[in-house]
Amino acid sequence: MAAARIRYNEYSYPVSRLDILLDHLIAVSKKYPLSFNRMEFTAEIGATPASNGPQSKLTDMIEFGMLNKNDQTYTISDWGKSVIQNVERSATIEKMVRKIPLWDQLFQKVGKKPTKDEFAKAFQQITRVDAAVITKDLTRIWNSYTGDFSCLNKTPPFSTRSAILGKKRIPKGVKITQVPKTEFSPIKVSVHPRIIPVPQDQTNNVDSAQSKSTQTVWPPLNEPLIIEIGSVKFEAKDASSIRFARFLIDVKENGLRLGEDYK
Repeated sequence: MAAARIRYNEYSYPVSRLDILLDHLIAVSKKYPLSFNRMEFTAEIGATPASNGPQSKLTDMIEFGMLNKNDQTYTISDWGKSVIQNVERSATIEKMVRKIPLWDQLFQKVGKKPTKDEFAKAFQQITRVDAAVITKDLTRIWNSYTGDFSCLNKTPPFSTRSAILGKKRIPKGVKITQVPKTEFSPIKVSVHPRIIPVPQDQTNNVDSAQSKSTQTVWPPLNEPLIIEIGSVKFEAKDASSIRFARFLIDVKENGLRLGEDYK
């Protein structure tokens, strides 16, 4: 299955951003340093087997040059090993970014940190798309380009949504209350009939407009959860049970979304 692409005439670039892919690479290499298959990768990043997301990410990781594929097996490339082992990491990441033809041509014109105006002009010259398309998509394309190049100056974890950190977004309508850490005081998770986003600082009295822009995270997978859905309550202790509980909560709040990447 071919990965989804963001395309402008004959030019395109990967959907997945480099910072997330680099963190996936480091996370999966800890358990599978030699090779792994799609199902092992899917489980390691906390996705569901039926999702298209893991395959798309694997294809993007190959395109960035961090993985090789042989039949149904994936191995870490020399570039990937360089990032993991921190051997000329920044130089290697620059090679990864410039391996994308569109990004490489833009780099030759505007460098790593162009202004939006500089970027828009160069992008239109290269892709020959209509000005209206540039106006509509400029912020997203510019963020993708500069975000990928920004990885040159970072150390792991590269993304705040990192698999290394074990953080996941909290589904809508889920309230998390963390009680003082003791042997008998696990984190409690309750599902409510209305949307109550909980920001990362655990403050509940937040203006709804502000909460939309505040990143929320699941507790680490090694923290037990008590899941309350109406009158039903159960405790999840191991990582697979906690991932399944998150999936059930997401389905309850948002419905079953076929083909999407549940985390």
